[in-house]
Parts: sequence; C-alpha cells; structure tokens
Amino acid sequence: DRGIAMSVGALHAAPHSLLFLIDLHLQLPRDIAHTIWTHTIKGKSSFAPALVRLNPNATPSDPNGYWDMAGFGILSVHRSDFVESGCTDRTPTYRWGGEDHEIVNKLLKNNISVLRSRLPGLYHFHHAKDGL
Repeated sequence: DRGIAMSVGALHAAPHSLLFLIDLHLQLPRDIAHTIWTHTIKGKSSFAPALVRLNPNATPSDPNGYWDMAGFGILSVHRSDFVESGCTDRTPTYRWGGEDHEIVNKLLKNNISVLRSRLPGLYHFHHAKDGL
C-alpha cells in the first residue's frame, strides 16, 4: 500500500525534513526543488502541483493530454505537518488514489493549506494500472 509506505518513510525522515511525495512515471521540471521550497511553508502550507497527464504515445515534446486538477499524488509538505496532522496513522487503502485524498483531508483539518497550481514541465506518462 502506497499510503503505508509514505507513512513509514515520513517517520524515518529527519525531524525538520521537507517531504516530497511523488508518483511513478513522471518527468519533473528542472526547477522543481526551488518550486517546492517556495510553496511549502512549515505550519501553514503544503504544495500539490497539477500535472499534465499524457495520453498514450504522447511525450513531453508532443504533450497531447490534459491538466489533471483532481489528483494529489504529488505533494510537498514539512514532515512535522505531515506527522502532526495524523497522516502517518494509516490503514491500507484499496482504491486507486484514495491515500492521496485522505492525506490532503488530514492536512486541511489541521489548518495546513494545500496550494494548487499548474506546474509547466510536470508530466505523467500514460501506463496501465495492472500490476501497480
């Protein structure tokens, strides 16, 4: 379960860490580190950038796809905010993407905003869900 893996990783991170939770099959923009540092503020905000979900056979040089504003699989958050919001209290989730929405809901309930914006250069390559 991806959610349990994220929880274990967060608990093993150094106390003052900035976590960057990502999905597989991504191409990240070159300035991603600067972007997450400027949008993630301890005790105040996390950052969940929107990405372009590429159609089958599309590439970043021919980006046929759509902006996915519904997914929260990419998230930067300070470890202390993640832990204090109860995001490490996990039970297995057996639906696609459910753990991401649970984490966002816990952050919001703990008054940690979730900043959203389209992030040019952030692409998710199409893949089958079988076996993942």
